[in-house]
Amino acid sequence: MSRPGPGRWGALAATLAPILVLTLVPGPSAAAEPISIWCVVCGWRGTSDAILNVALFVPFGLALGALGRSARTALIVGLAVSLGIEVAQAFVPNRMPGLGDVIYNSLGASLGVLVYTQRSRLWPSDRGASRRRTLVWCVLGLVLLVGQAWLLSPVLPGETDGLEWTPVTRYGLQYEGRVLRFREAGQDRSVGELPAGLLDRVARGTRIEVSVVAGPTPGGIVPIVRIRNGLEEVFAIELDHRDIVVSYRTRGMVGRLDRPLARWDRGTSTWIRGDTITLGLQAVGDGMVIEQSGGSGTSPNPDYDPGPVELSVPTGRGWAFLMYPRWAARIPGTSIDFLWMLSLALPLGLWGSTRAALLSGATWIGALHALPAVFPLVASSQPGMLGVAIGVPLGLLLQFVHGNPEPFKWWKPLTTLFETDEIR
Repeated sequence: MSRPGPGRWGALAATLAPILVLTLVPGPSAAAEPISIWCVVCGWRGTSDAILNVALFVPFGLALGALGRSARTALIVGLAVSLGIEVAQAFVPNRMPGLGDVIYNSLGASLGVLVYTQRSRLWPSDRGASRRRTLVWCVLGLVLLVGQAWLLSPVLPGETDGLEWTPVTRYGLQYEGRVLRFREAGQDRSVGELPAGLLDRVARGTRIEVSVVAGPTPGGIVPIVRIRNGLEEVFAIELDHRDIVVSYRTRGMVGRLDRPLARWDRGTSTWIRGDTITLGLQAVGDGMVIEQSGGSGTSPNPDYDPGPVELSVPTGRGWAFLMYPRWAARIPGTSIDFLWMLSLALPLGLWGSTRAALLSGATWIGALHALPAVFPLVASSQPGMLGVAIGVPLGLLLQFVHGNPEPFKWWKPLTTLFETDEIR
């Protein structure tokens, strides 16, 4: 019988610390609407929150598995830790405790233990089994890539409630500028008016124009014009501080997933309060072209693009369905897209032979390039393709190092948590 060493207890503490930090610091803002403590899938992005709550406790479950704990024990421990966190959240500003968090956190801890106990199957030594797992992961990855593009594409409801100018948001924010005119295909449309088929025509390439008297820079996301269906936003041209944002209802939103936004970074840099600005928008190919005129200021940003600018959401942005914070749009080179696809491609190299891994990676790259031809307003992802191109050989390298530990003694300490001998 062997006893867990201090390193494994340290790993447990290391996985618990970020959980406490992420769940017990005050939230950035209060919820737009009250949420019941008994809610299981809560809010407009409830599915995303559920997935994240499961994923948050998976490393904690892995550490419990390394300590020799069973999935049942992990479920109980995860339940106890999660209950403690939810009780504490009742005293933390802008935090909403809920039953759903307890359920998903407990499932995440149990899933982590199961992954740990099945680690020898996830990293098989038999080459035939490795090829089969590579093929399965290749097919699952292709399904995921197609699903990403499908969820990113717009879906338009049959009925809407009309056209709104500078409406008040659910957070009580409103743009302090003034809309002068909304035009579709050269025809003026009045506030409240929504001609039949407008959204379909816009999606097919009909040009729309909005003229607005610029107000002060807003402190959050505020619509200039918006079309909604009940409480759900269907289409909007918005401002987020200095950015111009075009948002529309996607299939992912229908499933309560978060959504990436087509964003013109610092697009209002030349706007001065009182300027009369004209914004033009038209769907073109795999994105939309937006342009502006009327700004009388000078942008302080030397990299500012005066437009017209093509906005689109790339196929490799599946991570954004889980969480799309505002700072994500400002990362140069869409590096999170790169890391997302690299992490997905890594198992292809870890599990498979060189030939199977490279063929699978080439198939994924082809899919990332071809999907925009099928789904509207979705563009190919160059960083995503690069992530696959690097992730596959990196996985092959890690597989080689793991199978030949003696020449790579620096690697050996990292494998001690995942030894194949069971702890009793």
